[in-house]
Amino acid sequence: MPYHRLRRWIRNIVLFLLLVFGCPGSMAVVGDIACNISINTWLPVYPDAQVISVEHNFIRPRGLGATLMVLRTPDDPETVNTFYRQNIQDLVDRGAPRGMGSTDWSAREDPDEEGTLLALYSRCIA
Repeated sequence: MPYHRLRRWIRNIVLFLLLVFGCPGSMAVVGDIACNISINTWLPVYPDAQVISVEHNFIRPRGLGATLMVLRTPDDPETVNTFYRQNIQDLVDRGAPRGMGSTDWSAREDPDEEGTLLALYSRCIA
Protein backbone atom coordinates (compact mmCIF):
# COMPACT_ATOMS: atom_id res chain seq x y z
CA MET A 1 0.00 0.00 0.00
CA PRO A 2 1.50 3.36 -0.98
CA TYR A 3 2.41 5.68 1.86
CA HIS A 4 -0.19 8.38 1.01
CA ARG A 5 -3.02 5.80 0.98
CA LEU A 6 -1.88 4.36 4.32
CA ARG A 7 -1.73 7.83 5.81
CA ARG A 8 -5.24 8.67 4.55
CA TRP A 9 -6.55 5.33 5.88
CA ILE A 10 -5.08 6.01 9.34
CA ARG A 11 -6.52 9.54 9.32
CA ASN A 12 -9.96 8.19 8.41
CA ILE A 13 -9.81 5.60 11.21
CA VAL A 14 -8.82 8.28 13.74
CA LEU A 15 -11.64 10.57 12.57
CA PHE A 16 -14.10 7.71 12.78
CA LEU A 17 -13.02 6.85 16.33
CA LEU A 18 -13.29 10.50 17.37
CA LEU A 19 -16.76 10.68 15.88
CA VAL A 20 -17.95 7.47 17.53
CA PHE A 21 -16.44 8.07 20.97
CA GLY A 22 -15.85 11.83 21.13
CA CYS A 23 -19.31 13.13 20.25
CA PRO A 24 -21.26 11.18 22.91
CA GLY A 25 -18.63 12.11 25.51
CA SER A 26 -18.83 15.78 24.57
CA MET A 27 -22.61 15.67 24.62
CA ALA A 28 -22.56 14.13 28.11
CA VAL A 29 -20.26 16.88 29.40
CA VAL A 30 -22.36 19.66 27.85
CA GLY A 31 -25.57 18.03 29.12
CA ASP A 32 -24.11 17.68 32.62
CA ILE A 33 -23.13 21.36 32.70
CA ALA A 34 -26.57 22.47 31.44
CA CYS A 35 -28.30 20.25 34.03
CA ASN A 36 -26.12 21.56 36.84
CA ILE A 37 -26.87 25.18 35.93
CA SER A 38 -30.61 24.49 35.72
CA ILE A 39 -30.73 22.59 39.01
CA ASN A 40 -28.65 25.16 40.90
CA THR A 41 -30.88 27.93 39.56
CA TRP A 42 -34.24 26.34 40.37
CA LEU A 43 -33.22 24.47 43.54
CA PRO A 44 -30.25 26.19 45.17
CA VAL A 45 -28.62 24.66 48.21
CA TYR A 46 -30.21 26.30 51.25
CA PRO A 47 -27.96 29.06 52.70
CA ASP A 48 -25.73 27.96 55.59
CA ALA A 49 -27.23 24.46 55.66
CA GLN A 50 -25.07 21.53 56.70
CA VAL A 51 -24.88 18.68 54.17
CA ILE A 52 -25.81 15.38 55.83
CA SER A 53 -25.69 13.09 52.80
CA VAL A 54 -25.53 13.13 49.00
CA GLU A 55 -26.50 10.28 46.70
CA HIS A 56 -26.23 10.50 42.92
CA ASN A 57 -26.19 8.03 40.06
CA PHE A 58 -24.06 9.59 37.34
CA ILE A 59 -21.01 11.84 36.90
CA ARG A 60 -21.56 14.21 39.82
CA PRO A 61 -24.28 15.43 42.15
CA ARG A 62 -26.84 17.87 40.73
CA GLY A 63 -25.91 17.14 37.11
CA LEU A 64 -27.02 14.40 34.73
CA GLY A 65 -28.95 11.63 36.44
CA ALA A 66 -30.68 11.77 39.80
CA THR A 67 -29.46 13.30 43.06
CA LEU A 68 -30.81 13.20 46.59
CA MET A 69 -29.15 15.66 48.97
CA VAL A 70 -30.11 15.82 52.65
CA LEU A 71 -29.30 18.99 54.59
CA ARG A 72 -29.80 20.27 58.12
CA THR A 73 -30.50 23.89 59.01
CA PRO A 74 -31.39 25.59 62.29
CA ASP A 75 -34.24 27.41 60.50
CA ASP A 76 -37.81 26.17 60.90
CA PRO A 77 -39.55 24.28 58.04
CA GLU A 78 -41.83 27.21 57.16
CA THR A 79 -38.84 29.53 56.66
CA VAL A 80 -37.19 26.92 54.42
CA ASN A 81 -40.38 26.39 52.39
CA THR A 82 -40.83 30.16 52.01
CA PHE A 83 -37.25 30.47 50.70
CA TYR A 84 -37.85 27.87 47.96
CA ARG A 85 -41.32 29.13 47.04
CA GLN A 86 -39.99 32.68 46.76
CA ASN A 87 -37.03 31.53 44.63
CA ILE A 88 -39.38 29.78 42.20
CA GLN A 89 -41.77 32.74 42.10
CA ASP A 90 -38.90 35.14 41.36
CA LEU A 91 -37.69 32.93 38.49
CA VAL A 92 -41.21 32.61 37.04
CA ASP A 93 -41.76 36.37 37.30
CA ARG A 94 -38.50 36.99 35.40
CA GLY A 95 -39.47 34.43 32.75
CA ALA A 96 -36.40 32.31 33.42
CA PRO A 97 -36.24 29.18 31.25
CA ARG A 98 -36.97 25.98 33.15
CA GLY A 99 -34.05 24.06 31.69
CA MET A 100 -33.67 20.31 31.50
CA GLY A 101 -33.81 19.36 35.17
CA SER A 102 -36.78 18.55 37.36
CA THR A 103 -36.48 19.47 41.02
CA ASP A 104 -38.34 19.07 44.29
CA TRP A 105 -37.72 19.58 47.99
CA SER A 106 -39.12 18.45 51.29
CA ALA A 107 -38.63 20.24 54.61
CA ARG A 108 -39.63 18.78 57.98
CA GLU A 109 -38.73 19.25 61.60
CA ASP A 110 -35.51 17.55 62.61
CA PRO A 111 -36.43 14.93 65.25
CA ASP A 112 -32.90 14.93 66.70
CA GLU A 113 -32.03 18.64 66.82
CA GLU A 114 -33.78 21.97 66.69
CA GLY A 115 -34.29 23.02 63.09
CA THR A 116 -35.14 21.38 59.80
CA LEU A 117 -34.10 18.37 57.77
CA LEU A 118 -34.25 19.29 54.11
CA ALA A 119 -34.26 16.83 51.21
CA LEU A 120 -33.39 18.22 47.77
CA TYR A 121 -34.19 15.96 44.84
CA SER A 122 -33.14 16.60 41.26
CA ARG A 123 -33.32 14.59 38.07
CA CYS A 124 -32.02 15.52 34.66
CA ILE A 125 -32.27 13.58 31.39
CA ALA A 126 -32.41 10.24 33.15
